[in-house]
Amino acid sequence: MYVYIANICSVQKNPDLYASRLLPKHQLRALKIKSDKRKSQYIIGHLIARFCGKKHTSISYIDDFVVVAAASNARVGVAIENTTIEYDMAQIATELNFPTPKNKNEFFRQFSKINSGYKMGAHPRFCHFIRYGDYIICITSTRNFAMPKLRKFDPDNIEIS
Repeated sequence: MYVYIANICSVQKNPDLYASRLLPKHQLRALKIKSDKRKSQYIIGHLIARFCGKKHTSISYIDDFVVVAAASNARVGVAIENTTIEYDMAQIATELNFPTPKNKNEFFRQFSKINSGYKMGAHPRFCHFIRYGDYIICITSTRNFAMPKLRKFDPDNIEIS
């Protein structure tokens, strides 16, 4: 299991350069995205997924960050949440059908687990959390896995075949 995090700032400076390194179908999709920020998130997320070369990948983004989880032998999901955002925790817990959290930390753990499971397309059997500053990252899988190391991804220092 690999988990990468990247800041979109370098891609935002010249998105066409980075988009040219994507597969043709992803290049076409990137061209259709109107928002510069969303386009940069899409490009770097798919660059990381292509770089990983694993059968199963999951991409999540928030603010200026993109996180990708990748594995070759099991479905994976990933979610990143900004813990400084204020939510009506009781209302969301009710809508998503999980117990009302006792505190903000418990809320973000439950919320990110639901999001990463949804992205995985299955009920998560195994789950790990990583703190990254004000963010919480949840990685889920259908198979047991060791706690992954969060690796920084630099799109300027990779080679994709």
